[in-house]
Amino acid sequence: LFILMLSILGFMGCTAQNGSSIDSKEAYGLIKVDSNIAILDVRTAKEFADGHVAGAVNIDVNQTDFAQKIDQLDRSKTYIVYCRSGRRSSKAVGIMATKGFKNLYNVSDGFVGWNKNGLPFVK
Repeated sequence: LFILMLSILGFMGCTAQNGSSIDSKEAYGLIKVDSNIAILDVRTAKEFADGHVAGAVNIDVNQTDFAQKIDQLDRSKTYIVYCRSGRRSSKAVGIMATKGFKNLYNVSDGFVGWNKNGLPFVK
């Protein structure tokens, strides 16, 4: 199983440069095998407080200072970006890509999918 996940990670590492879409189960699998992946929650502070993926950093994509806050992040890291349903995170990934971030994954089913799939989260 570990070798399979490493193979998937290697393949996804090649495609992540363009901001690949993955679902919540794939995101959870990547997080489990690579503790260096950064998790970015782009929902509102209230949504974040109601429940979020463990280890996630919250930067609301709809706030006027989103671009400035993103500029402070390490561009060499791999980022898994999520919101409620995948729309705002897709927007965030687009902004990040234009700012030079290379390894980006958008969680296409968002936190809704994360919950639907019974994946763990914290409040």
